Amino acid sequence: MKKFLWMKLVVAFAFIVVLTGCISSAQQNADASSKDVGHQKLIKQVLDLAAKGRTISSEEFGIGSQEADIVKKWGKPTSSNDTFLSYAAKKQTEFGLHKGIVTWVNSADKRLKEVTYEEVIKTAGTPASDEKKDGRRYVIYQSGKYKLSFLFDGYKTTEKILTVFVHPNK
Repeated sequence: MKKFLWMKLVVAFAFIVVLTGCISSAQQNADASSKDVGHQKLIKQVLDLAAKGRTISSEEFGIGSQEADIVKKWGKPTSSNDTFLSYAAKKQTEFGLHKGIVTWVNSADKRLKEVTYEEVIKTAGTPASDEKKDGRRYVIYQSGKYKLSFLFDGYKTTEKILTVFVHPNK
């Protein structure tokens, strides 16, 4: 009788362990799926903003914006000269300038740091260009009248975005 009770306990414990593992696995799959959806939305947002000459961290400022307007709203840049404004510390954003007008925008927004090359290709499709150079991968898409470059630090499909760069077609 004691052995029978012991066996029942062992079987019940094993069942609980298996059930807990299944629930945990299902939760992990749901978390991964939710993360994928979030990354897809972020990539689509990056593509949409690039078509307007902006990035996810540049707010209303983009290609064609005035340097004075940016400085007025965002304050003193982290660093700057006649050719660029860097808000790397505050906004993870840099603006290229020509005569006080924004000519390109770069973003290293922390949300991008979780998105992989594989996710970009899956969501955005085949790029106009996919170049490997000096240990980095440059994936370029046409987005409206601008080009959108994703920079990855390495060649693996699991590499994550370092930065995105919106620039005119040239």
